[in-house]
Amino acid sequence: MSETAAPEPEKQEGAPSEPAHVSGETSRYDPPSPPPSAFIHDQDVIDLNQEIANGGLVIENGENGDSNGDEPPTKRRREGSPVAGVGGPATDPAEEKTRRAQLAQQVPVFSRESMEELPEQMIFRESDSSRSGCKFYQDGRRLYQFQCGPVGLTLLAALVERVAITLEKNAKCMGEVSEDQREHILAQGRELYVQKPSLRQTGRKSGINRNVTWSIEEYGHVGLQRQYLRLKSIQRFTETYNLCQRACQRDRHARKVVLKSDSKLRVASIGGGPGFELDAIREFVWRETRSLTDQSRFEFYSIDLQPDWKPYPESLGFNFVAPFDINSVNPEDLRSACDGKDIDVLVISYLLIYCTTERTADFFEQLLRQGIVKILFCSERTHKQDIVPMLVRRNLSVTHLMPQYDNQLDQRQLLVQLKESAEPTNARPEDIEEECVFVNVPFKKGS
Repeated sequence: MSETAAPEPEKQEGAPSEPAHVSGETSRYDPPSPPPSAFIHDQDVIDLNQEIANGGLVIENGENGDSNGDEPPTKRRREGSPVAGVGGPATDPAEEKTRRAQLAQQVPVFSRESMEELPEQMIFRESDSSRSGCKFYQDGRRLYQFQCGPVGLTLLAALVERVAITLEKNAKCMGEVSEDQREHILAQGRELYVQKPSLRQTGRKSGINRNVTWSIEEYGHVGLQRQYLRLKSIQRFTETYNLCQRACQRDRHARKVVLKSDSKLRVASIGGGPGFELDAIREFVWRETRSLTDQSRFEFYSIDLQPDWKPYPESLGFNFVAPFDINSVNPEDLRSACDGKDIDVLVISYLLIYCTTERTADFFEQLLRQGIVKILFCSERTHKQDIVPMLVRRNLSVTHLMPQYDNQLDQRQLLVQLKESAEPTNARPEDIEEECVFVNVPFKKGS
């Protein structure tokens, strides 16, 4: 729940000056069946993409597939029939690998012409076919370019397919409105996304709500949600995917927890909103374990204060729980929100700007010491996190996952666990960066 990895221009023309809240009335809609997903190994991607590019493989086209927080958390379960890949039986991995390679080949090639012709396209294939990589953006004006190789291209191409499903849900949440009303709502959302009025109002204030990007009401605006789904999906996915890579290479215990094979992996994301952090972890596990696309091995929960996020995580195959206010709950509340079960990984993504207090540090410590949570993944936008010394004082292990370049402190990605659980490796953060799928994510200052 925060702004993009790189700052966006402050003004967008043609949008109304007074944004209004639009209720999604999400309870009326059944989530659509999400598409399949699967692990694809690096060399598999390179070989298969090359075979398609050379014309040696013909692939048939497939289907493309306001709460104040005072009330107790309410379960929002996903609905609909299970389908292969997400929430159902495994699909054939070879077929899924082929399907994803096709998706990657359908990504537009990067050029000045394609940038002009496709103003909302955020992912492009490299024009040099020998590189088989990708250029992508996370900001609405496409000012800040990121890169990745063939594995990242395939992951992002499949992500776009899943984002399309959330956008379909968003269109339904907008309801039966005229085209003029629809454009007005979308313009309001664009203005909210760029102008961030709540950030301007609270950014200079002290206290736990400093630097609030959007208010709880603004997060419920269906027009803002559309912008969020389009742009934050890429940022949240790529940052969390890299976080998983870094954590699993820096600590053996973290790797054993995330890549467990003897039982279900249970992950909860507080402030999870539409669930793209969870989506990244699922993709990471499938790729690392070469597992079939069977959702039955996962129990994932997106937990948020804003109930109007409901349709989106459910459409991705995740459970949704709201309202859930981290500033007022206790450890047992989290367990109850997750069907009364303990959690392997708790994701705290862009949430600490709302709740960096001693109480929150106590909450995290209690979750770990009571065995309700095994490890915490924290991802934030600012390099210095005030929660770190609070956790250290509680004798917890806090691993800085980002390289500390030029002796500059970088606490944007953290692994938190009990000291007695930590099993650090000898891997250097700088060396791990060379293996990260998404280059320079999150971005390094001066890059």
